[in-house]
Parts: sequence; structure tokens; C-alpha cells
Amino acid sequence: MTSSLPSLLLTAEAPDPADTARQALTDAALDQGFDPDGAELLHDARNWVFRLPNSGVVGKVHSRSTHYSDVVRQARTADALLAASFPTAAPVGRISVAHGHLVDFTEDLDE
Repeated sequence: MTSSLPSLLLTAEAPDPADTARQALTDAALDQGFDPDGAELLHDARNWVFRLPNSGVVGKVHSRSTHYSDVVRQARTADALLAASFPTAAPVGRISVAHGHLVDFTEDLDE
């Protein structure tokens, strides 16, 4: 009897990380009341950055290896820069978890 397991393993495909990131962004955006329609991918590397043109925000989907404390530190750094009158994008909303990714939002400075 021949096993069909090897052929199943060869044909199985892992989900595209960019697709998973887009779904994480969509779920986090909807959860926070942002409109994800027309989200434009701006950066695709270790993290994914999307502009949400209908909401005036930019969403960052962090790699799964990113720690929550690192995302909090980035938001606090942005707040400190703003308090010191340095121009930077202000954090908006809260940090979400969607599809195993941390997702946060900032204001869109190009709006």
C-alpha cells in the first residue's frame, strides 16, 4: 500500500505572509472603527505598512516575532517626540492582535 501523505505535503501551500498581514490589518482596522477599503501597501519587509486612505491613518502590521513591549515603546517614543514639538506621526487607537500579528495605527502625515 502506497501512502498519499508525501504527495499531500508537496502540494500544500503556506499562506502568503502579505495576504495574512492584509487580513490582520483589515480585522484590526474594523475592530477600531477604521475603514480598511482601498488600503495601500507602502512597505513590505520585516513589517507591513499600509495607508488607509478613507480613515486618515497608517497601519503597521508587525512581524510575529515582534514583542508587545517593543510596540508600546515605539508609541511612547512618538508621544515623547510630539511633546517635545518634534514632528512625527501620532499614535491613534490602541495596539491590536489579529491573525497572530500586533497591529498599530498612526496618523497619516500625507493626508
